[in-house]
Amino acid sequence: MNFNLKGLLCCLLLALITFAGVGQDRQIDSIKSVISKAQDDSNKVNSLLLLSKKYFNEEPNEAINVATRARNLAEKIGFKRGEAYALKNIGIGYYMQGKYLETFDYWNQSMVYFDSVGDRQGVANILSNIGSVYFDQGDDANALENYLKSLKISEEIGDKLRIATALGNIGNVYLNKKATLDNIAIFKKQLEI
Repeated sequence: MNFNLKGLLCCLLLALITFAGVGQDRQIDSIKSVISKAQDDSNKVNSLLLLSKKYFNEEPNEAINVATRARNLAEKIGFKRGEAYALKNIGIGYYMQGKYLETFDYWNQSMVYFDSVGDRQGVANILSNIGSVYFDQGDDANALENYLKSLKISEEIGDKLRIATALGNIGNVYLNKKATLDNIAIFKKQLEI
């Protein structure tokens, strides 16, 4: 009886995974259809960016290819914000492959574009992303520097999501160090007194 229940659960899990994959394929096909019919404008760039996101986890090379198409079109039509997001997505594709030098290169380019169009939320997001790469590499000092810059901008623009993200990331850096953990414990004890 127990074996049959396990078998049934395995079959259900496999069906759910298959259904999710089919759903993802339908979304991709739908976006591709929109792109194939679209004029060369900002809507097409945004559709290409959406499509590139669909490939991040499973096919990062395809995410890079599609985001590069978005970048080229955005550059052609003078859509700077589209270029910024395309560069960000290319960087994410490289990040998913563990290619951190390429990731830094594209995210730094992206930050320049976000800054040039006055998109401070984009700048804060990229700083947070760059901090995460440093954190992944064990470079807590550079991670913290980027997280703090992201926090400052996020506070200035009142972006609560980015503030929470920055604070969480900063907390992770502090949790990563024994000396900091000891200081947190001492501080906590002082609060209890």
